[in-house]
Amino acid sequence: MRAGLAWEAFWPRFWPTLGVAGLFLALALLDLLPLLPAWLHALVLAGFLAALLRALWHAGKALHLPRREAARRRLEQDSAMAHRPLAALDDRMATNPRDSAGVALWQAHRRRLLADAARLKLKLPRPGLAKTDPIALRLAVLLLLLVALVSGHGDWRPRLEAAVVPRFAALVPGPPARLDAWINPPAYTALPPLFLASDKTANAAIRIPVGSTLLAQVQGSGGAPSLRAGAEQADFAAVTPGVYKITHELTGQAF
Repeated sequence: MRAGLAWEAFWPRFWPTLGVAGLFLALALLDLLPLLPAWLHALVLAGFLAALLRALWHAGKALHLPRREAARRRLEQDSAMAHRPLAALDDRMATNPRDSAGVALWQAHRRRLLADAARLKLKLPRPGLAKTDPIALRLAVLLLLLVALVSGHGDWRPRLEAAVVPRFAALVPGPPARLDAWINPPAYTALPPLFLASDKTANAAIRIPVGSTLLAQVQGSGGAPSLRAGAEQADFAAVTPGVYKITHELTGQAF
């Protein structure tokens, strides 16, 4: 009975710990945390850690075994017994033990108490979560966790790793941007495409037939680059994140 009372006191205080852990696990398996900016991801992780420690501290305060008297009183209440018969079993006869009438009366009283004790009923613990969670947040967390388990069961390990390690790669210098460019001469020249190597043509003059088409691609740029041809300027178009392309017809203007 004491264990049941301990469970009733501990479980309402412990379920928030499971709720915080379950919510984090659900967000991790749904692969939502890596979508956040690295600084916000780290802030969310710190918030979950603080909430988890706070919940564990709150639950730890209820981690104790109730006194024997409290367990007996609960057993009497569950059995609908009045006058606390279990407590009365510890009583001692106050009259003279040589008084035969008093002894007989005391023994009859003891027999009645023992008969009442034989009717004791042990009921299941009642933690009363409805009082501590009246809007049933625990059910919402459980449902979200079930959805996340179904969604991420195939690759749960990389999702968990991505959830606990914010991506601060943007703070680390990445590889230098790479430019690939080539020129397609007009068809009437019958010339093959000319690839422009940036390390060889940076300071070299190139003769290009009028009407040629310049094709360029930039990878690893921090933003969309632009092409300046004389007084005109054209921006590269984004193909994929970090990859930009442009097609420009050369009309004889310097660029």
